[in-house]
Amino acid sequence: MGKSNVQTSRLWKFLLYPESMKPNAFDILEASRFKIAISPLHCFDTWSHDDEEVINGDHSEGEIKKPHYHIVLYSDSTKSYTQMLELAKSLALDPEHPVYPKRGGDLRQAIRYLTHEDHRTSKYHYNPSEVTLLNGFDVSRFYLDTAEEDDFICQTIEDIIEDKHIIEYYSLIRCLRSVDDIRNIPAVEFYRYARKHTIYFNSYITSLRNSMKPASSDD
Repeated sequence: MGKSNVQTSRLWKFLLYPESMKPNAFDILEASRFKIAISPLHCFDTWSHDDEEVINGDHSEGEIKKPHYHIVLYSDSTKSYTQMLELAKSLALDPEHPVYPKRGGDLRQAIRYLTHEDHRTSKYHYNPSEVTLLNGFDVSRFYLDTAEEDDFICQTIEDIIEDKHIIEYYSLIRCLRSVDDIRNIPAVEFYRYARKHTIYFNSYITSLRNSMKPASSDD
């Protein structure tokens, strides 16, 4: 049998326009139980020469775009396109014409795009403090720079080693393959990080194991 054409992902993105979404759209999103991040209202975005609509002549460069919200939805389990389309329809004033969901991508990039964090020279920068978070979605670490983020992941793995009394690198890898997401970070990110830093974590575990040995005493 061939591969399934069904689109599934744990990460989905919506675009919502105030004039075409239900007044209680955000309540509907919260009730969905997804971990959700909603951008500030993007009311200062402009069309650029890279946009297909400008290339096709539908809009002019520098023209203000319609105000809109970017929505990032993250689930503990994979969801199908059909499931997400039903949610999109429930948010729209006209369920026959929803803004269609988009699947996947990089979670960090998706979160940072809510405020154009990595596009400050080409797009209007919105305030990260105005991002709305629903259902306990903690996105603070996505606003760290790369070095700070690496430190955060590394220190979290160190905590796992100590809290679970891991004394072999093998046990760490097996643990990271089976744990749930940690502090809203996909567990696979910790697994990949540990694999890329084998020497460091092997040394860390060995040092911890040695520190647990009782000190020898001379007769």
